[in-house]
Amino acid sequence: MMTQCLILGPEFVGKTLLIKAIKRLHSGIEETKYATLIPQATQPTVGTNMITLPTPQGAITLKEYGGSMAPLWPKSLIDADMLIYVVDSSNNTQISAATVLLLETLSYEAVNGKPILLFFNKTDLKGPLTLDEFINIMRVRDLKMKYNDLFTMMSGSCLKEEGIKEVLEWIQKH
Repeated sequence: MMTQCLILGPEFVGKTLLIKAIKRLHSGIEETKYATLIPQATQPTVGTNMITLPTPQGAITLKEYGGSMAPLWPKSLIDADMLIYVVDSSNNTQISAATVLLLETLSYEAVNGKPILLFFNKTDLKGPLTLDEFINIMRVRDLKMKYNDLFTMMSGSCLKEEGIKEVLEWIQKH
């Protein structure tokens, strides 16, 4: 059985680093060896990045769509089994656009009944807003009420691989 997880979010939020960190954790590559695989500066993904994680229950495909590909997200959501939406928690200038894009994505019928993970990335960087302020601005409590058990929020740092184990466990659970 093949499971597909879409990883979406605006540009420069760390989606590519997220899938690389998940792959590293899943495959058990030693952290010291992996440090050389992480680019110090990444470019926005134009198109998609995709990795497949073999598991005893079947393969899990992680498919990242670049932020510039947002107009194509609705069609991709149809085949997805779950969704991870990534936000840069250190970038307060992007929060309005990230919120609008998230709410628009969640309004698509193809999202109904699918698990959703909102991942606040870059918590290792200090921004002018606290994580609690981001949560309030993005109406996370309202989203949790609307989607109940289907909606989960996590935070961490893809670059420092904080919170990645929990993200991988969430993916495997769903």
